[in-house]
Amino acid sequence: MLIWEYGLIEVLDSPVFGIGFADWRRPAFMVSPSVDSFWLLTAMRFGLPSIVSVLAILIYTSYRMYNGRFGILSDHVVGWATAMLGIFFVGVTVHFWASSFVLLAVMIGVGVSLSSFKASYIHNLKVERTMKTVEVV
Repeated sequence: MLIWEYGLIEVLDSPVFGIGFADWRRPAFMVSPSVDSFWLLTAMRFGLPSIVSVLAILIYTSYRMYNGRFGILSDHVVGWATAMLGIFFVGVTVHFWASSFVLLAVMIGVGVSLSSFKASYIHNLKVERTMKTVEVV
């Protein structure tokens, strides 16, 4: 809890640009500079606009998925939403780096791609394949 308390003080002291990669202020008995929260560390380093941007993308993507009609991809949408919910809550307790950060970025990209999908695309694809099959025969 002390990490969150002193980390939020850093965020509030530098809300727009953050502290960059500088060391964050904390009591002397907190020896380790580790911040075990992706969301808190991102806000500390890069400011609130960075967190607001990432969360806005996730909320907008989730909203588009909720209002979309996905046909046969509806199971994929549920899978993405479940995985992102898990990743979101894990990010509160640990920091993502290396391959886990790449996973987060890929999952956000997959979500944006899925949210732009329309069920009519599959219908049109089936019609095009049927027409090509008829032409070849």
